[in-house]
Amino acid sequence: MYSSLYIVMYHYIKDFTNPLFKNLKGLDVDLFDWQLDFFSKNFNVLSMEETIDFFSGGGGKLKPHSMLLTFDDGYYCHYSAAYPILKKHNMQGSFFIPAKILDKKDVLLSTNKIHLLLANNNIKDIYNELNHILIKEGFDPEELMEKYFTMNRYDDPKTVFTKTILQNLEPFEYREKLVDDLFKKFVPVSEAEIAKEFYMTREQIKQMQNDGMYIGLHGYRHDRLGNMTNSEIKDDIDKALDICNEFINPNCWVMNYPFGHANQRVVDYVSKRGACFAVTTEPMIADLNFDNKYLLPRLDCNDFPPKSENYKTDKVKRELCVK
Repeated sequence: MYSSLYIVMYHYIKDFTNPLFKNLKGLDVDLFDWQLDFFSKNFNVLSMEETIDFFSGGGGKLKPHSMLLTFDDGYYCHYSAAYPILKKHNMQGSFFIPAKILDKKDVLLSTNKIHLLLANNNIKDIYNELNHILIKEGFDPEELMEKYFTMNRYDDPKTVFTKTILQNLEPFEYREKLVDDLFKKFVPVSEAEIAKEFYMTREQIKQMQNDGMYIGLHGYRHDRLGNMTNSEIKDDIDKALDICNEFINPNCWVMNYPFGHANQRVVDYVSKRGACFAVTTEPMIADLNFDNKYLLPRLDCNDFPPKSENYKTDKVKRELCVK
């Protein structure tokens, strides 16, 4: 029986007209169209319902080269660009919504403030201002450098450091204020004005769901759940389920961890609350015979043509005997 599943992760599908959004990192809409055509010829793109059936023991079986398409963060471009092209190719997308964007319609998620900061300003200016603030606030630059100054697959070190500080520095409330202060200093448009055209509305999400798209959960405040206390994990998931209740089957829903971040405490709680499986951002092909169904890895859309052929490399393949 086939057990490999290629779970593809998307964020921005770029068809932006607002000049503030043009430099956001994402997949151009024409390349997205091309990529779905490539998938249709080389993979078996599953619906989320077929995948759930596999995990629930309902008799569902995977075909060779099975694939699942996932979209994070509830962006308007998912509705305006991804959704029509998915329909064109007769494919289902699974869209994971951070509940905060539905609860507070004039607020941007911190991660999107960071994206917009970096897209519209020189990284050196933001990096220097961030370090100035941190030193003024009594943080030790050498300790922060040792902890956060690393490389990743896509960004230069200064960008990695800036992103990681702004996404991880504790306490959460201080980090939120730090991001907000930098955003107000460097972005000349109000947060509320941007938020109106940045995210999908309830009506748009419901339209997609009624038209065959799948809607899943992406937490409430879009923060690393594994860093939260048990009480904070409970509050975040419960609040998200409550706000997204019109889209979610409470007895069997799918969790997408913000930043792919989870631990056993998070896994225990989402499974207790009815999640039937969950996805991370670990860049590998999922092996459903061996992987924890609450910690399934995903590949980025840039790991596939036309951007690259990383999906073929040994880094994302695992032989069964290694498990």
